[in-house]
Amino acid sequence: MSTIVFFHPACVEHDPGEYHPERPDRLRAVVAALKGQGFEALSWREAPEARRADIERVHGRAYIESVFESVPKRGHLHLDPDTAIAHAMRLVEDGADLLDLGAESTRPGSLPVSRADRCSRRS
Repeated sequence: MSTIVFFHPACVEHDPGEYHPERPDRLRAVVAALKGQGFEALSWREAPEARRADIERVHGRAYIESVFESVPKRGHLHLDPDTAIAHAMRLVEDGADLLDLGAESTRPGSLPVSRADRCSRRS
């Protein structure tokens, strides 16, 4: 039985910034290495778009709901500190003088967040 590698070319379009370890150049290098000598037995398949049921096999429903509820109408969503920090570093390099780390949604209709919760989200 061979090992199947699921991959989609769109994966290399995601660029969390040069400070994040999972950047496009690194992914391209890993894919090139796995398609090289010594890995001929790997079987490659194009990864399909994940259905909600597929995601629920590896993540709890509460987590999935929290992700969907967190998606802003505009801008970006940073699911983990690494991605947020990489984005902040890119903004600073691009000349940002101020970074807003409010830890509170500005989405219209969003509920206020207590000071304690905002502080815990920043740590």
